[in-house]
Amino acid sequence: MIKDTYDSRRNLDQLEQATTAALKSVSRNQTYKSHVMRDPVLHSALLRGVSRYIGGETRSECLRQAAHLNARGFLTILDYMGETISEKKTAEQIVLEFEALIDAVASSPAGCAISPDLSHIGLSIHSDLALQNATRLAKRAKAVGVEIMLNMEDSKLTDEILNVHRRLCEQFDNVGITLQAYLYRTDKDLADALQRPGRIRLVKGAYQEPSAVARPLGPEVDRAYGQFLKTILDRNHPCFIATHDQALLDQARSWISQKQVLAERTEFELNYGIRPDRAAKLRDLGHPVRIYLPYGTEWFLYLCHRIAEHAPNLYQALIDIIEGPPTA
Repeated sequence: MIKDTYDSRRNLDQLEQATTAALKSVSRNQTYKSHVMRDPVLHSALLRGVSRYIGGETRSECLRQAAHLNARGFLTILDYMGETISEKKTAEQIVLEFEALIDAVASSPAGCAISPDLSHIGLSIHSDLALQNATRLAKRAKAVGVEIMLNMEDSKLTDEILNVHRRLCEQFDNVGITLQAYLYRTDKDLADALQRPGRIRLVKGAYQEPSAVARPLGPEVDRAYGQFLKTILDRNHPCFIATHDQALLDQARSWISQKQVLAERTEFELNYGIRPDRAAKLRDLGHPVRIYLPYGTEWFLYLCHRIAEHAPNLYQALIDIIEGPPTA
């Protein structure tokens, strides 16, 4: 009986790992994505599945949800979702959307930040264009007191993203950077980032990376995350603790208490729709909690990542597709 239970658990773990790998592969398949987004039935069904995790497909929908979260005591960080852009004209349209978002956030209740992908604003065209566009956003955000957090993308872009951040920090102190605990290179990247202003957002990492580049998800990544976080807290550097892992959340709370870290320098960040009970508990314990709230029509990749990171999310997505999206 014990052996049967063990074998069943092992088989389930293997199945979940295979499902995660398959979803991450599908998320990058442009053929699948194009078919889904063009087919009205599939699009409508999967939109119901992703609605739990996004602020909507439009800026106005997202701002309404951000206001609702703010009224409940949460900070927010907003992102106009998108993927790699290959045309300068399209990148310009996206920058204009982010500028409009910055203006809207500046006039809304306090506690909003924005979080763009550099590949979405020109990095895939040329790093100079990404720097130019990111500088536009940083300057506009600085003028109205809005914080920017640069997202991290797959490891092929890490050097370019960090270089843009380095250049921005020569002019601005309102631009943060995301670092991924599962990358072996993060030891050095963290040491460099600690020399610059702006928050550090620490995440585990969500992209499918080769074993030579990234630690396998699991205990090894958890240990690395804890070590990196302790280093950040030891330096009292502003940070976003971006994880849903309860053990890491508890560890972070203990260290924050021991080190008497100022609340405004350390915030917990959780994704919208993922373990809202944990976000509420952190808020009720007096910690600043920021909810990552993306919006836009390019949600296919985001949906795949949310389902891939935790098996029960797949079951919840199926329920939402059948029964309809959750109500606010």
